Amino acid sequence: MNTSIANDIDNLNNQIFKHICYWQNKTVNNQMPKSMWKSNNLIKELNLPQFRSDNKYVYQTRDKNTPDSTVLTYKYIKQKDTLGILNQDSENGGFGAEVVQIPIFGLVSRDLLDSANELNFLENIIGISKIENLTVFDIGSGYGRLAVHSIMNLNNIEKYVCLDAVPESLGICEFYLRYKQLNSEKYHISFFPEDYSPPENSIAVAIHSFSEMPLESVLNWIKFLKEMETDWILVVPNREKHKGKKLLATEVDGSRPDYSRLLLEYSYEKYGIFPKYDDPDIQEFGISPTMYHLYKRSIKKSL
Repeated sequence: MNTSIANDIDNLNNQIFKHICYWQNKTVNNQMPKSMWKSNNLIKELNLPQFRSDNKYVYQTRDKNTPDSTVLTYKYIKQKDTLGILNQDSENGGFGAEVVQIPIFGLVSRDLLDSANELNFLENIIGISKIENLTVFDIGSGYGRLAVHSIMNLNNIEKYVCLDAVPESLGICEFYLRYKQLNSEKYHISFFPEDYSPPENSIAVAIHSFSEMPLESVLNWIKFLKEMETDWILVVPNREKHKGKKLLATEVDGSRPDYSRLLLEYSYEKYGIFPKYDDPDIQEFGISPTMYHLYKRSIKKSL
């Protein structure tokens, strides 16, 4: 390996590792129950600085995604992209991301396409770009991929809050958002819980995160969102055999309890379940199809 390249990799490793160590020290006495994201699993999965490669953050090639499915998905999202995210954001394959070259357009990744699809879904259903002074709570934000695309494309975001119970994720996320040179006033990275006050307007996203937590952790997050008076929650479960139609947590012993009742118990009513892609062919052959579960806060009127 070229000496200069090796030095660059070592430098990146050191930078990321410093951020991870900071969060490991900060959260050592404040751990939320975990199942799929325990330290022994992370050691097998994370290869710094290739944190955007096919791993637990974003399944890429292992999820039976092919260059053909990527091209199909790109063409679908290009037609649906009312926010113009594909025109605004670019992909360079950095930090190990799996990419496909699209003629004329350039490189695309699941990171870019999923983010564009999720934000356009929220725009079409709830008008996310029109909510003034918006706070976004991203539960299980991973390395911060949706935070990057949200801050770059939504001028109405007052604060994007990256929340995670995994210190390694918090460290990588902090590094990545700084690396992308985003306005630091637009985002906050936090281990749950912290002393927050309910913001003026807020929505939450839990994308492939609740599926990988014990029920107790899911409950803690839902309680937090109720305290924050969060208006909307978008839950995206892992596809699995049920094709994303069920909301199942993951216990340490491997059991899979349904957590949908918790949302109802804490005043979140099901607004709708939507296919990730509203074209049946793309929903079958596109990148990692699943379902979008959207919940709205129910405000009970006093008598």
